[in-house]
Amino acid sequence: LEIWIAVSGSESNWGGCSVWVSDDGDTFRFLDTINGPARHGMLTTELPEGDTVDIDHTLDARLIGGDELRSGTLHDANNLNTLLWVGGELMAYRDAALTGTRSYSLSYLVRGAYQTKISSHAAGTYFARMDQAVFRYEFREDMVGQPIYIKLASHNVFGGGQQDLSELDAFTYFVQGTALYAPLPDVENVKTYYENGMAVMIWDRVSDY
Repeated sequence: LEIWIAVSGSESNWGGCSVWVSDDGDTFRFLDTINGPARHGMLTTELPEGDTVDIDHTLDARLIGGDELRSGTLHDANNLNTLLWVGGELMAYRDAALTGTRSYSLSYLVRGAYQTKISSHAAGTYFARMDQAVFRYEFREDMVGQPIYIKLASHNVFGGGQQDLSELDAFTYFVQGTALYAPLPDVENVKTYYENGMAVMIWDRVSDY
């Protein structure tokens, strides 16, 4: 149960930001500091629906924040080591080809990861690279459905010049808790036997993300 935040700055000397959160929009508490930008941006063309292993379509995108997108291996794609969030769908890629200034074509897509729905995504859809640059905030189960308010106070590459919290607008986010409502995988290899006059049922351990 986590909220993930991908953030970057528009200035060349942007070094990161401190993360502040509030339950009521008035009193904010400090969580942690983000150092450096996350890789995120927008799709430049539509990405149609595809197969779980999609070799028919490419994801064409332009980076807004962060450095380059690098190719991975077949192992990286199949094991979701190059994970992307694309308009609600999680997917990984193998090949990244530079097509222009901060623009890429990503191919060999492993789609619908972690039980997300494979769907089409229009040009302009936001995406983010899900790596260590993404900030993670754990939340309690009783916060699901409630709003939280987040302020990101930027600082420069030297760690100074931090923005005044009172001058920043808060981002409002309603906690979803999607993982609580996702169905568990099907039970496999069910076996039944009798022991001391009692029926015993066993099955393979269920692996749930």
